[in-house]
Amino acid sequence: MYNKRLFIVSLLVNLVLSALVLFSYIHSKRSAEELTASAVSDNLIALNGLISSQESNGWERPEVVVSRMGDVLTGLIIASSHVSDSGFVDLGGSNELRKLYIQLSSYPNDAFFLREQPVLSPREQQSFEQLQIALTDAGLGMNMTTSSDWEENIHTYQSLIDALQTNAQNAD
Repeated sequence: MYNKRLFIVSLLVNLVLSALVLFSYIHSKRSAEELTASAVSDNLIALNGLISSQESNGWERPEVVVSRMGDVLTGLIIASSHVSDSGFVDLGGSNELRKLYIQLSSYPNDAFFLREQPVLSPREQQSFEQLQIALTDAGLGMNMTTSSDWEENIHTYQSLIDALQTNAQNAD
């Protein structure tokens, strides 16, 4: 009789522990998706708006665009390391974040201008304006709905990577 009760208690404890592990897994996966949405997508949307604003105002304050590009790159590093460390995301998702980082790191960012006000050449301004078009075409524009769904974000980032690669090939 004692062994039967001990077995039932042990079984219940194992079920509770299994439920806690499952809950933690689901919560961690959701947090990785939300981190990506906030650290990457939100910054890309803000970058899009800032580029558009600067284009309209004759690039009076290029430092806001350059600074936001630094925020985008930092967000990509954070999101990429978080999803890689968590082990919840397939390798393809981490690769997309790295590819996007490589593509965007060629643009002027706040690491280029540590002590001085950024001055963008007309060519750099034009490349930012092309980036703004690519962001909008990929669905990362102002007044556009974004998702915290991992697969949807990765698809959006892949669209942006493809557009940036096409722009780079056309520039050559």
